[in-house]
Formats: sequence, C-alpha cells, structure tokens
Amino acid sequence: MRIRRTGTAPQVCADLQRHHLDRLSWALVEAGWAVSFRSADLIPLMRVVQPAFPLVGESVTVHAHRWRLWFHDSSGRAIAPVSDLRRAVAGIGVSLAPCRPAASRRDAA
Repeated sequence: MRIRRTGTAPQVCADLQRHHLDRLSWALVEAGWAVSFRSADLIPLMRVVQPAFPLVGESVTVHAHRWRLWFHDSSGRAIAPVSDLRRAVAGIGVSLAPCRPAASRRDAA
C-alpha cells in the first residue's frame, strides 16, 4: 500500500516572501530590468519590466512548490527555487525576451 501526501503546500508568511523578492530585485536590477512592488495585496508581488517599455512585464511571487520555496511568474509557472537567483533571472529574462527587441525598436524610432 502506498501512502500519499494530501493537502496543499504550507503557507509562506508575507515577510519571508518579501525578503526573497527583495533579493531577486537586486539581481534583476543588475541585469538591466526595472522592478516595482505592489504592497497593497495580501501576497507580496514584484513587477518586472523593461525600463524602456514599461507597459509589458512579468509579475513574480514566492510560493511553496514541492515543499520548497520557489519564484512563480504571473501564469503560476515555477521559475526557480529562491536559492537560485541566477536561474530566476534567466527564467524571467526568457519570459520577457520579446520585450527587449520591441523596446529597442521603440527607442530607435
């Protein structure tokens, strides 16, 4: 007989979520992205945009995934564990890759 875990992943407190989003924000700013936070929500949310094209971006949150903390994008996809900032920055960069050429075309016009 197999024993399976039931229920959902544990809740993560907002202070811990904000701590990990702050760490990621520094890495994203160093990589050339602009970030902002939405503090009115119950769940801390970070918005990542191309500085030259701020209308299109990605929202990032922290949730438990497979009993570990992960960064998640706006579609709910797990981007990377919170311990792997490089992978998280790369994952967000892949999501927002179409914004970079659009921003450079807009700047050139």
